[in-house]
Amino acid sequence: MCSAKTLKNVPEVFYYAQKSVLYPTAPVYDVDKKQLTLLGVKCFSRIFKLCDMDNDGRLNDSELNEFQLKCFGVSLSSSSLQEVKSLLRSNSENLIENEITLKGFLHLQMLFFKKGRHETSWTVLKKFGYAKTLSLSQEYTSISMKIPDSCSIELSQKCYEFLQFLFNKYDQDNDGCLNEKELGELFSVCPIVPWGKDVHNTVETNLDGSITFCGYLSQWILTTYFDIKTSAEHLAYLGYNNFFNETLNSAYIGKLF
Repeated sequence: MCSAKTLKNVPEVFYYAQKSVLYPTAPVYDVDKKQLTLLGVKCFSRIFKLCDMDNDGRLNDSELNEFQLKCFGVSLSSSSLQEVKSLLRSNSENLIENEITLKGFLHLQMLFFKKGRHETSWTVLKKFGYAKTLSLSQEYTSISMKIPDSCSIELSQKCYEFLQFLFNKYDQDNDGCLNEKELGELFSVCPIVPWGKDVHNTVETNLDGSITFCGYLSQWILTTYFDIKTSAEHLAYLGYNNFFNETLNSAYIGKLF
């Protein structure tokens, strides 16, 4: 019981009130159903895919440690790593070959809310660009560069490196092209697949209609030239900010006409 007269438990009330504002439960976790909301699942699934660097559907120890460093600035000790995995062993689908699956990752986030550690999951969400509404913040998805009228804006070398990493990550059959399924997987972390079927008629493809690396870069260059806002938003959803731990500004350079 809280008493304003005796100040009994008043600090605790203020603490939990502040916590509910800073780390809201409702958008992420359904208290009645004791599970993550559909939107929460969608957000954490995107984060999982961005951290799954080799695209095998699991987080190995190296990927998990990199995730920990990016979000919390400290490495996971061997004992902490085993402690995390011990929480997941109640369900065989949470771990495959001792590596954390998407289901296991989602289970961990649910446990944080069940145990009242909302700030842990919210630290992760904010690091990957999410605002309290669970949409990506404008700061995360836009650039603040001022481009003079005498300049055009182009992709930077860093951005080309990131785009090549993505291409290689999703080129699962290693044929140097992205087929329709692979392209869909690459953009699965975005609200929609931004390139329609007509893209196969406008960029270089192989005989099977799969987009070559040259065609893939051409489409990114074209999008950036005509619609920098859309280009930046797509890069943000694809994780450019977290890949380099930088803002989107470093993805672009200005060039004199």
